[in-house]
Amino acid sequence: MDSDAGIAGIVRDHIGNWVLGFQQKCYTQSVLMGELQTICTALQIIEERSWSRVIINSDSQQAVNRILQVKDIKDANFWIVKKCRDLCMRRNEIRLEYEARETNRVADRLAKLCRTDVMSNYNLCIIDQAPESVSDVLMEDRPP
Repeated sequence: MDSDAGIAGIVRDHIGNWVLGFQQKCYTQSVLMGELQTICTALQIIEERSWSRVIINSDSQQAVNRILQVKDIKDANFWIVKKCRDLCMRRNEIRLEYEARETNRVADRLAKLCRTDVMSNYNLCIIDQAPESVSDVLMEDRPP
């Protein structure tokens, strides 16, 4: 499956308030590659902003497992997995965890909007304030 995909994520503070979001249209060879690219982009933002004590939640168990496992698999995702691991090692206190899609609907919606928006380009877009298009699920996705 070689196609355009939309990747997106959101950053919340320790009580669940919006800090920032990101979205980007990108080319991927598989769904897994898109999920890995999302995690890699989140890690790059964390590094650029010098954040520590961060938890990254992904709704892809397969992507989380690929990054956390010790064994290298030499496939199309090898280099992006390596980059994710390197970024994790450079930052203190980063935890990568699986989270069900039902609790991550804001990021899912941002990714879908980016993928289907004909005006969206391939540049990373940082979103400082939650857009109206996700307001209905923003509070529902908030951690307890």
